[in-house]
Amino acid sequence: MKKGDFAVLASDGLWDSLSSEEVVGLVGKWVEEKRTKAKLGEAYNSSELPVVFPDDYKDTKTIHKFWGKEKRFISDEKDGTNVARHLLRNAMGGADKEFSDALYRIEGPRSRKFR
Repeated sequence: MKKGDFAVLASDGLWDSLSSEEVVGLVGKWVEEKRTKAKLGEAYNSSELPVVFPDDYKDTKTIHKFWGKEKRFISDEKDGTNVARHLLRNAMGGADKEFSDALYRIEGPRSRKFR
């Protein structure tokens, strides 16, 4: 491994929502924002992530379609020093805070179907 390399170990809940490219891009955006102390709180989409998508890339993740929501990401001060929190929040509704909060409140076993 070399400096900047990382691995993401996650359950299928994360991978059902985000592609590998989006995860790499979200981690990269989080690192960049921490390094530059960028303005936080603005929503962005996949095309604004600091990652190169393959020419034939097609988002095949279906959970956002199931939710009836557009995939929008966000970073904020709550992400602090925890990139895992950043990934989780963006996998579960991202910039739609009301929707994210609703997903977090669903109790098991029903929660498995929605997150």
